[in-house]
This record gives sequence, structure tokens and C-alpha cells, in this order.
Amino acid sequence: MAQNEIDAFLAIIKAGSISKAAEDLYTTQSALSRRLKVLEDGLGYPLIARQRGIRNIELTAEGSRFIELAERWITLRNEMQDLCVKKPHSTFRISSIDSVGTYLFQPVYQSFIQNNPQVLLDIRDLDENQAYAQVETGLIDLAFIIDPRFSEKVITLPAFSESMRLICSQGYSLPSCVHPKDLIPEHEICVTWGAEYEKWHRVWFPQTSRPYITIEKMSHLEYFICNAGSWAIVPSSVATALSKKNHVLVFELMEPPPKRIISYLSIAGKKKELLNGFFNCLRENIQNIASFGVEVLF
Repeated sequence: MAQNEIDAFLAIIKAGSISKAAEDLYTTQSALSRRLKVLEDGLGYPLIARQRGIRNIELTAEGSRFIELAERWITLRNEMQDLCVKKPHSTFRISSIDSVGTYLFQPVYQSFIQNNPQVLLDIRDLDENQAYAQVETGLIDLAFIIDPRFSEKVITLPAFSESMRLICSQGYSLPSCVHPKDLIPEHEICVTWGAEYEKWHRVWFPQTSRPYITIEKMSHLEYFICNAGSWAIVPSSVATALSKKNHVLVFELMEPPPKRIISYLSIAGKKKELLNGFFNCLRENIQNIASFGVEVLF
């Protein structure tokens, strides 16, 4: 099992077909198929099911499980190469949910980079399940999530909290403090902000009501919030950023949702100095925006 074969397998997965992967790698389909066959022969089991007339790939059960192992192999290979060439930097891998990484952590990342020029900062976007799995296996050093769970191996502690705000497009006529019952459900840009928020949301907006749109990515929120009449309930950091960027209106809510609590995941003792350095940058940044409803919890 060699580097080229594993690279070929991951390229096929990314492209969705052997023909497209061959184009991306500037090689032939037959050459790429041979690499895949060599890898499968070395492992002793097939990774991709062969079916006549089917252009897109279909993974076997073993192939699905092998993806994570292959990605871990690539990570370890890169670290071994770094060791061999004696590069002067270490790597600090961090993950956060989309809204935190986009609207709160960018100045934190910049401050961390400036304070640690010898460190390569590697930023990922992972959901809760991926975050726990990759912190546990050492692929990620620090992760930030919304809904924590019990883990014997992973430290899970609250990092900061944020009050929730109502935002809407320009021209939406609302009082300075709005009650949820006064909002039109059909105009909502619905975003999931964790289990506690969902409980609150079901009280005021039952499942029989239909939102304008349901989204996950903040890039979609930035686009649709500009539509006349649309509104969304978001954490303070998101509301503050969008009010400056897109000139949306921000309102307080009567009987608001519970604060959003962001927790962090790490392994005890691992890269302690870098963890503390990042936390110091985070505290400093949050103190600068404390008036916007963000509070440090560690």
C-alpha cells in the first residue's frame, strides 16, 4: 500500500467517478483503475463496487470505513514529511461551527497567528459528531460546538455564551423591542442554533407553521436576509457582524430564546501552551465586544 494508491482512492471519492478523477489528476482512467486495484489487492477487500453501466462510484461497506483511515494516513504522512525536512513550525488544528468561525473567530485567528508566527494554523468546519471523533483520535486539537455530550476521552467545557437577537431587512417596520408572537412565521429564515433554542422555537412557532426558508450556512443567511420582509433570530455576534456588513436592522426580543452556549473540546495536556494562547486571544476579542451580548465562561 503506497502513497499514490491512497491518493488515487481519495481523488476518486472527491470527484465521484473514476473518469472525473482521472481528468483532475491529468492521467488516464485505466491508470487510475490500476492504482485502485493495487490498493484493494494489498488490503484484501474491495473498496468500490463495480457495476456495469453505472458511471458514479458506489462504495462497499469496507470502502466507507476506509475513507477516514485514508485521511488519517495523509495527515500522518504530512506530519512525517514535516519531521523529515525539519520544518520549524508546529501545526495547531482547530474546528468551529460555521457561524462562530465566520462572525466571531476571524479576528481571533488573526491575533493567534500574529502571536505565534512559528505555528501553522489549520482551520476546519466539522459538525458535533465529526468534532468529537477527530479530537479523540488526535486529528483536531481544539473544536467548538453547540450541543455537547458525554465523552470519557474528550474534555467538554463551556467557552462562551451569546444572547439572541432578531434581525431583519431594511424597511421592516417593527418596534425597538419585539415579541415573538408579532413575527410572521412565513417570513422567517430558520436556522438551527442548538437543542435549547429548538425547544424555545417550537413554543412560538409550531411545526404547523412554514418558514420562508431553512438554512445551515451563513452565506445563505447573508443573501436571504436582504430580501424585503425576511427576518431571522441569530446570536449577538452574527447580528453585530451583519448589521455592519449588510445594513440589516437588529432588535431586542421580549421573552427571548435562552443564550446560545458554545462549548470547546480538547484532550487533557495536549498542546497546552497553544491552547492557552488561543484562549487568551479569544478572551481579549470577546472583551472587546462584550457590550454586544457575548460573555466568556472559562
